[in-house]
Amino acid sequence: MTPLKTSLFPFKHWSLWAISWLALPVHGANVPFWEDASLKLALRTYAEDLHYENGTVRSGMAQAARLEFESKHSNSPLSLGVDLSLYAAASLKHNATPGNMAYVARDGSLGKRDLWAYPGIYALKLQAGSAQLKLGQLAFNNPFLVAHDVRALPATFRGALLNWELNSDMQLEAGSTVSVYERGRDYPQALKTAIGGTPISRFSYLGMHARYAGSAYFKLYAGRAEDVWDQYFVEIQHPLPPHKTFDWRLKGALYHTRNQGTSRQGEIKNTIYNLSVAADYGASNFQLSYQHVASDQFMDFIKETSGIRLPNAEISAFNAPHEKSVQFSYTWDGVKSNQSAWKLRAWMTTAWGADASNSAALWSNRSSKMHSIYWRNEQAVHGSHHEFGLFGSYHFRSGSLKESRLNLYYFRHLARSTHSDPSLYSLRIMWNVPLQIM
Repeated sequence: MTPLKTSLFPFKHWSLWAISWLALPVHGANVPFWEDASLKLALRTYAEDLHYENGTVRSGMAQAARLEFESKHSNSPLSLGVDLSLYAAASLKHNATPGNMAYVARDGSLGKRDLWAYPGIYALKLQAGSAQLKLGQLAFNNPFLVAHDVRALPATFRGALLNWELNSDMQLEAGSTVSVYERGRDYPQALKTAIGGTPISRFSYLGMHARYAGSAYFKLYAGRAEDVWDQYFVEIQHPLPPHKTFDWRLKGALYHTRNQGTSRQGEIKNTIYNLSVAADYGASNFQLSYQHVASDQFMDFIKETSGIRLPNAEISAFNAPHEKSVQFSYTWDGVKSNQSAWKLRAWMTTAWGADASNSAALWSNRSSKMHSIYWRNEQAVHGSHHEFGLFGSYHFRSGSLKESRLNLYYFRHLARSTHSDPSLYSLRIMWNVPLQIM
């Protein structure tokens, strides 16, 4: 098996080289890296039971910890810093088919270890004015790359990230990644598409985020998965004139994807868009959103990410060919309004019109790589499905557990046997406890 090539630097063990810089002073300053640095311990207790319609049950419970060190930048024109985080987890309990709720072996099967640890984040930071460059193992947060953080530990990506704050209202961002530490694994994996499973040698992107007129903003991003696709994202939010005691806003978002280079996942011409209207009333938020996939293909994204950042994409992404969906959600945020320690949310989504017949005809051969994506029970993917979810979060605001959060999730998904997303239900508990060490 050919080893995964993910090195960004000519140093064989460059992370150790980076750590050695801790002993050096910051350029233009008389203080070492650890002066005014922060050290935190983030604890998470995670448990989930996930039941599928075919009788498969995924169940697991784990205790995770992240020891996070972050050095501060000096006030000099050019300065250097580091981010270092050690990730560790212990599987406390699981059934025979937990998936990434427990440790995953290199062949994808259930690993034989109940303890695993690895350097989740290690990055050099170079700051020049309002621009910051990070190199190493990173956490991204943009419309293409943001970790799907619903397990004991989140995924992190090896690559580079540049943020440049032009002013208080406009920010530019660019980045690139070549591999990922997937959830449940302590070794790097090649990037893949989430739906098609197609390998990606590198993903790079460029984007901007601008605010205007108070809470209004727009985002523009473009990304390339080498030899797979070019993808574009635009999002606009604008407030409406207030009506009595309600504050209204409109938001629209769109992804457009086209095959690129050698087209390793075949021809792609996909557009998915979402239009939503939201109203705030005190601690309450009401939102109605409509989503449409205008394509013969699934809207695909990068595995281990929440790469469809649209309101309807909760448990199901509602991304099947030609699918339309409507979601209504209600959120009561007592923490934000300073009325309570609770935040509660409920949502319901219904979808119709899925029709993958055109792509299913192209991938009708059972041995073709995309056959299992577009076919279900000897039929092209089609039909309706529905989702219902409840979320509750309790924020500890005092005492020894101050700033910790207990999150409870329940969701249920119902689908026809010819739809790509199976019927299932799940109960998930996550308790996050941050501890400031220095």
